[in-house]
Amino acid sequence: TEAFTNIVKHSYKNQEGPISLKLEFSFPHVVLIFGDQGESFDPHSIPEPSFQGDQTNGFGWYIIRTLSTKWKYSPKPHPYGWNYLEIYKTLNDKEVSWNSPTSNKIKS
Repeated sequence: TEAFTNIVKHSYKNQEGPISLKLEFSFPHVVLIFGDQGESFDPHSIPEPSFQGDQTNGFGWYIIRTLSTKWKYSPKPHPYGWNYLEIYKTLNDKEVSWNSPTSNKIKS
């Protein structure tokens, strides 16, 4: 949700615009690919958030970078192109539940 919110708030400046989302999954890897046609940004220019209790926002990009295994941002090549943010996550055993919905049924 952080990536989606950042696109709406910062790329489109709370205006309407198309957003694409693609999910690729090949255990143990998950890739989320967000696309938008809003304003591009330089991810390396985003300052680190303050953890001193003096701000209530500005944590989105930090959360994305911290929770992902790696990420890649590609700004649109021309004004009518698309920006793409690819978020990669490699899951470990602690993040995966192998219980199926039927294995948790109460037996009578």
